[in-house]
Amino acid sequence: MDLQTTLRDALLAHKAGHLAQAEAGYRRMLDLNPDDGMILKLLGQLLAGSEAPERGEEILRRAVGLMPRDATVHFLLGHALLGARKADEALASYRQTRALQPDFPRIHYFMGTALVELGRVQEASDLFLHEITHNPDDAGTCYRVGRILLDRGLLHQGMGFINQALTNQPELLGVTPIDLTDLGQYLRHQRQHADFPAAAPQPVPFSCYSYPKCGTHLLSDVLQLVTGHTFYWPTDIPSNETDGTMLERIPRQHFLIGHWHANPTFVAALRARGHRVIVQYRDPRDQVVSFYFYYRNLVEQTENAITRVLKDTQTEEGLNRVIAGADPEGDRIFSQPLSMMRWMSRWLRSELPVLFVSFDEMVNDKPATIGRIARFLGRPLAVDQCLEIARQTGFDRASATMTANKTPDRFKRKGVAGDWRNHFTPANIALFKAVAGDLVPALGFDLAGWQDPEPTPRHPRPLP
Repeated sequence: MDLQTTLRDALLAHKAGHLAQAEAGYRRMLDLNPDDGMILKLLGQLLAGSEAPERGEEILRRAVGLMPRDATVHFLLGHALLGARKADEALASYRQTRALQPDFPRIHYFMGTALVELGRVQEASDLFLHEITHNPDDAGTCYRVGRILLDRGLLHQGMGFINQALTNQPELLGVTPIDLTDLGQYLRHQRQHADFPAAAPQPVPFSCYSYPKCGTHLLSDVLQLVTGHTFYWPTDIPSNETDGTMLERIPRQHFLIGHWHANPTFVAALRARGHRVIVQYRDPRDQVVSFYFYYRNLVEQTENAITRVLKDTQTEEGLNRVIAGADPEGDRIFSQPLSMMRWMSRWLRSELPVLFVSFDEMVNDKPATIGRIARFLGRPLAVDQCLEIARQTGFDRASATMTANKTPDRFKRKGVAGDWRNHFTPANIALFKAVAGDLVPALGFDLAGWQDPEPTPRHPRPLP
């Protein structure tokens, strides 16, 4: 066996995420030399990050015995022990790391994490403050500290740290927040003026787009009855990769619907064809709840990045992952409120004739909303026609769109607005405000039960 080649291939496989191949290479080398501390260290690091961290614990204990002065080996053993729910032993390993190398990167943060698991929040708080004091620009640590504090019920302190993290690094959650002034003004003007956007003088080409879990099927059902056209919802193109060629595929007497993004080439094609656009959204708090329960229901039937992130989560933690995004074990989902914010703003900036319709309006004021949609599309309806369409698309009636798509009825949840109040905990509310606090008022949704009992600190307070 060429040891250098075997080691090189194992390291490359490890770096590329081909963990089974890397593990096999490391074990082949250990078969020749069971006491090779460096290889035990590499194999232990690989196993400590797996779904069975106790396997890494055994290997790393052997490595510690062979290299007792290696701070990194003690640190990796601490990781493996923490993953195996042995927080007290993990703390001891982290302390040994610090003793060997006092400036070991972020060691106080990891010691604090172990102390939180042990319920020793005051000691953890001191270590977190030490970490942030010495690394004030470390947005990742500041954010994680905030999340830990939220989980422990220290809401204001947690929000302060999260606000500070997002101030230092606005793109930390993978989606950069944007200025909502223009979107808020547009929506307010639309709510205050029934003739804005202006009605079309005659039937016009149109398409409609909704953010995921915002009532797409209901909008489609209404539009089919308003226009007499059938929906067209292609599933072979990612929603963020569409371009103008898709418009050429729409059959006659059909309209395009889906979660499409306002990509420049797509917008240019819509403009060239004279399309009017209906954009549907909903209270972002309700969208978070609907998104979470939809994918939780899929866990047993479907495996994808989102179901893996939400699998085995309790409701509070699952909602937090949807609110702020999550990146456990390589799978990533982006913050839903921040993603909705950017998605809507891009459609506003498209400068197409856009009518924004909220799911909440479709539920609470459906006949009037149907009338506004019909006028916008140049197909005005009498009041009794709007009432009849509202009746035919009631939540208790079968959805024509869901039936055509063969979507099971179990994915039709409650059909109500404001359901977030039944699921959000104070920690969920605090995290949402810290991540996307401006979005709810900008979209004009009810703030009852949403205000802080005292102002949220912009910077972290001293911890208790």
